[in-house]
Amino acid sequence: MKKLVLGLLLLVFFGFVFAEEKYEITEVDIFSLKKHINSESITVRGVSVTNTLQEMMQILGKTDADLKKKGKHWWLNVEPGFKVRAVGRKKKKAKVQAIVLLKEFKGNLHGKVAHFFNFEKISDMVLHLTGCLGKPDKMDELNYAGIELNGIIYWNGFKFTRLSNKEQLIITMELITIKEILKEK
Repeated sequence: MKKLVLGLLLLVFFGFVFAEEKYEITEVDIFSLKKHINSESITVRGVSVTNTLQEMMQILGKTDADLKKKGKHWWLNVEPGFKVRAVGRKKKKAKVQAIVLLKEFKGNLHGKVAHFFNFEKISDMVLHLTGCLGKPDKMDELNYAGIELNGIIYWNGFKFTRLSNKEQLIITMELITIKEILKEK
């Protein structure tokens, strides 16, 4: 009996020690953390890419009126600069693929994460991200008909995109499920 109790206590202790800590991006400058992080350890307004679309809607107090279906994706517009992309035929079973943050959300962010949205040149973005997260695992570039698209990808679930044409510049930070990021390989 003593061995069973001791075993359970050790299991509980090590469970707490090794449990992945979650970091709320609106409270913590995740780029300044000295720990290894991945997209699944980040929350935005209490939700993460580990939640289902239905769970996110409940946590965020959103309704079906906030959802838009575009192709195979469900888009949940949470607030300016904060969107969620999910996939699934039925919204109740839709799986979250990514949390997308745009420049409009910058005022809710801190430090180096907020500072990322200040850069307009891809070279400056890469330099900043390399200083924060290390060398990117993959970089994509596409130039077509006056549109320039750059993607900076980290296998731990981060994707940064810069889309520009003559009229506008769109910069995004995406927290992507590990499953989705592996498809990018």
